[in-house]
Amino acid sequence: MNGPYRESSGSGAGKPPEELLRLQTTTDLLGLAPRSSGEVFAVLELEGLGKRLEVARARFSVMFVLDTSGSMSGEPLLQVCDSVTKLADLLEPTDSAGVVAFSDNPSEVMALTPLSPSAKAGFRRRVHALTSEGSTRISAGVAAGRALLPPRKDGERQLLLVLTDGQPTDGTTAASFAELARGFRPDVSVVALGYGPKHNAELLRAFADGGGGQYWYIADPAQANMEFARAIGSQGDVVVDGVQLVLAPGPGVEVLEVLGEPRLRFGADGARVSLPDLREGEKRTCVVKLQVQAPREPSRFLVLGITVEHRQAGLAQVRKLQSELTVDITHRQDGLLHVAARVQVLLARAELLRRQARVLCDQQRYDAAAVLLRKMIAELEGVPGYVKLDGGPLSEAVEQLIDEAVVCEQRPSVTAYNEFRAGTLGVDVAQGSKHHADRKTTSALGRSTISSMLDCDVEGVVVIELPGGQLQRVMLAPELSVGRSPGNDVSLALASVARRHCRVVCRHGKVFVYDLGSSNGTLVNGQRVTNAEVQPSDVIQLGDAKLQVLRVK
Repeated sequence: MNGPYRESSGSGAGKPPEELLRLQTTTDLLGLAPRSSGEVFAVLELEGLGKRLEVARARFSVMFVLDTSGSMSGEPLLQVCDSVTKLADLLEPTDSAGVVAFSDNPSEVMALTPLSPSAKAGFRRRVHALTSEGSTRISAGVAAGRALLPPRKDGERQLLLVLTDGQPTDGTTAASFAELARGFRPDVSVVALGYGPKHNAELLRAFADGGGGQYWYIADPAQANMEFARAIGSQGDVVVDGVQLVLAPGPGVEVLEVLGEPRLRFGADGARVSLPDLREGEKRTCVVKLQVQAPREPSRFLVLGITVEHRQAGLAQVRKLQSELTVDITHRQDGLLHVAARVQVLLARAELLRRQARVLCDQQRYDAAAVLLRKMIAELEGVPGYVKLDGGPLSEAVEQLIDEAVVCEQRPSVTAYNEFRAGTLGVDVAQGSKHHADRKTTSALGRSTISSMLDCDVEGVVVIELPGGQLQRVMLAPELSVGRSPGNDVSLALASVARRHCRVVCRHGKVFVYDLGSSNGTLVNGQRVTNAEVQPSDVIQLGDAKLQVLRVK
């Protein structure tokens, strides 16, 4: 059946199981001519539902795997140790945590231990005793951290959090690191944090993708606490894990690929692909490319049987959500294109092209990358119904690609491009172009981790001067994202402002501004900064806009 499909509520006595997922399916062509042969795209949208996790979340077992090689010496290691211990303090006594450090060899700093008050004190002592030296044997460190996680119990959620600031010295590649992470699924979720401009962003992104987790970029030591808090806090929003998509093609149908999902496995029950964990309210779109040979006569034709295997976060029971996707075999010639589904296909293609452009940029072929991106931008802008800066998926994809094209056209240095790329790896244009750091947390864990880093009772105003002298005022909040996109807390519809330009943060009675990898940069009193404390008299410049932050409380 096409259209919305909800999980069966079950039968018999007792309370029906909680609904965890919603699945909606369609094809880009609603009909095919008899005996025709060609490609059809199936568009599957999953949405995480489930109970808010502040009501009843699973117990957390967190293994921190920390790079302590020589490049982490000084402020980076101090900030990481401070972040790790603060986050451990926010976990409950029923949660557990452990630490593995790696450089030339991995070492067990603290075994996985329930976080009683005395255990937290010991945790702080051991973590703050860490020193930095040696090389970066990352695979050995991650494997050691995984080995310290026991078989997962029902009602437990296991998390492996890996942080590094450099390049691996043990021959680890993106492909091998992704394969290592795949071996952890479905019981262990992963978070990869890249620290500073010299880390291997593609390596960590591959690890996160392989493990169905997330990659986060920490630009400099001053941002460590906040990004650690976001990374851990976001895990409290996860309602569904262990997600496997099983695609059983109908007669005369072949599954060619799932766009953007490089590892497609074929078995007796069909093609299988692993998908990331889903947070509450999060949607994920999968575009499946099919080769279809239509039957001879008009009919309702089964294209794809779909099964989504999944679990409530922290529970062992595997649940199944099933549906069938059909198309009409018809002599009708018009009205067969499903425009919304075709847009999703275009967005999936745009993300693949964006990845190709990144490869060209790695080779410093910036002009060729810019041509690819501009061609895709023109195609998306030509879609009927496209409206610039309306906040919709098409508009957001265009704005993201524009930012990347502008950077390519500037022909940046290798270091500058790597910094920009690392900050944008958390964006997927096929999934709505929203950076996972910008998703609002809904769980108690998420709120507690973020609020512990912010001044939550802040009062004040942000004064914005636009070109021509026009002034706007926005109420100050503990944290404000600023950029060109309507999805920001402060939206500035100016071409000189990046889609995600900077973040204004109130902490410890002070106001800070953090650049988010913008092409034109964030300036404070004329000086370009990655982060800076700002006073009421300071002028923050974003392209053609100027901001002043006046904090009252």
